[in-house]
Amino acid sequence: MADQDQKKHAASAQKLDRLRKDGKVPESPDLIASISLIILALGFFGASGSLGQSILRVFGVFLAYTGAPLEIGGVMTATFWVMSLLFLVAVVGVLLVGFLLKGWNPRSENLSLKWDRINPLKNATQKYGTKGLITFAVSFGKMFAVSCLGAVITLLFIDDLQISRGLEGHIWLAAQGLKRLILICALIFVLFGGIDFLIKRNAFLTENKMTDQEVKDEHKDNEGTPEVKQKRRQRAYEISSSRMMQDVAEADVLIVNPVHIAVALKWTREKGTAPMCIAKGQDLVAQNLKAIAIENAVPVHQDIPTARAIHSVCDVGEEIPPDLYAAVAIAIRFADGVREQARKSPFGGTS
Repeated sequence: MADQDQKKHAASAQKLDRLRKDGKVPESPDLIASISLIILALGFFGASGSLGQSILRVFGVFLAYTGAPLEIGGVMTATFWVMSLLFLVAVVGVLLVGFLLKGWNPRSENLSLKWDRINPLKNATQKYGTKGLITFAVSFGKMFAVSCLGAVITLLFIDDLQISRGLEGHIWLAAQGLKRLILICALIFVLFGGIDFLIKRNAFLTENKMTDQEVKDEHKDNEGTPEVKQKRRQRAYEISSSRMMQDVAEADVLIVNPVHIAVALKWTREKGTAPMCIAKGQDLVAQNLKAIAIENAVPVHQDIPTARAIHSVCDVGEEIPPDLYAAVAIAIRFADGVREQARKSPFGGTS
């Protein structure tokens, strides 16, 4: 109980996927049985004509027996094939529903004999514990509802059976009552099966909640996977690229290669400080930096060696090294001259 109290977090998708691969999913035999009954009922309705004719022939042979065994044998064979087809449809329906609920996960571990599955003590706790009470309540509810409906349908058809004439009329009325009973029972089973599945699913999710430590361990494991690292790098690059594009508008000068490399510098002109690289890029990124610089009237200075040097030795946010002071000073003076000329010019502009 103490361990369960520590499980405060809902099971992650990764944990649920691991459980599913191990064959551990919320199971509801009642839901599977109810859906198979629906499929069986639909098949019964579809084959009711052939099945009814076979039943009529069987009763007719019994009531007017002529000593011809081949006739009744043929009728029984036809009835057998019709019933076999119905049950085959039901089996396929059960397999399909199981596949939809659990998915396709064939594993030798799921087929191997395990002591937990035949442990009488564990089975006793499942049958007589909380789960057992829930199962009993659902089963009792289904039995009670079906019994009541069966009694109601029987009472409704008693008068019709009394006034009907001939074997064929009796069998037709019985078939109509059976159809209604099967359909109503199927709907009741689906209702109780759905309730049972929701209860089982809620219990399954509660049982497999995660503790704080499990969440941390899973997060740590995910952090180490190549996929997560790649996504993190891609996200960081996108964020930094977006920030760089915004910072270019505040740059003092953009030094270009001129096509393949662009480096944006900003200098606060405070004592003891050097110009700082606030954005850089190659190829398409360089072209975008240049376009933004021109759009925001940032002077663009072409200096191939200096652009390459700054791009290779400076990261974004770092000051330029002392050996590049002279070359960068030329670029800063160029930018100051362009701005001064723009202020004096009646039309403004940059070069």
